[in-house]
Amino acid sequence: MTLDSALEYHLFNDNKTYLGNVKNLSATGIMFTADQSLPLGIKLQIKLTPEKNITPPMEAEVRVTRCDKRTDGHYHVAGELNKVS
Repeated sequence: MTLDSALEYHLFNDNKTYLGNVKNLSATGIMFTADQSLPLGIKLQIKLTPEKNITPPMEAEVRVTRCDKRTDGHYHVAGELNKVS
C-alpha cells in the first residue's frame, strides 16, 4: 500500500527519536525515507501514527534490509516488519 505518512523511529541502542516518512507498507515490510543512512541488519523500533485517530498507532520492530541514497540527500530505507502491535 502506498502511503505518505509521518513515522517516528529509534535504534535499539539509542533513545533518540528520529523522523521519517512512510512511502510503502505491506503485511511484512515497510519503506520509508530517512535523513541518515542505516546499516543493513540493524533493528529499529517504529511508530506510525495515523493522521486521523480512528485507528491506534502501529508500533513494530523493523530489521533494515535495504538503504539507498536518493538524489536529494535523504535515504530510502526498506525493512522487514516484526513484532507488530
